[in-house]
Amino acid sequence: MSLEVDSDNYDLENLNHLTKEELISIILDLKEQNRKKLGRKITKPKRTIDFTKYHKRHVVFKILYLGWDYHGFATQDVSEKTIEYELFRALTICCLIESRQTSNYHRCGRTDKGVSSFSQVISLTVRSNGDDSEELPYCKMLNRLLPKDIRVVPGVQ
Repeated sequence: MSLEVDSDNYDLENLNHLTKEELISIILDLKEQNRKKLGRKITKPKRTIDFTKYHKRHVVFKILYLGWDYHGFATQDVSEKTIEYELFRALTICCLIESRQTSNYHRCGRTDKGVSSFSQVISLTVRSNGDDSEELPYCKMLNRLLPKDIRVVPGVQ
């Protein structure tokens, strides 16, 4: 017992005259229509970047973080909940690096579980515009993707 669902007639007066079964049928039809629309969702293909076509620059970032929700700074085999994991996730999502292995990454130290830092320093080679006057906004790009308790600021120039 399926009723034709007409979204133009969804005013209170028309709905008040329907039986419980008719209302249930309309709800189920709407649910099915919605499911079909969601099933046809168009997904964009993942954009790939040819890193060989870009300039590169070795940069220094200062990392500030509240560490009480993390298992330390350094990446660990047993947990993804580390500061480094979040940093590299953000760096790869915004295509600043191709991978950790190719980024010439160095860190100045590490912290234990639950420890915060307001001056951790890392250096790595990132994608660049090649122009000092109009360089990519690295910190802005990363901070948009990082959790709120991890921030990147420019290192010493």
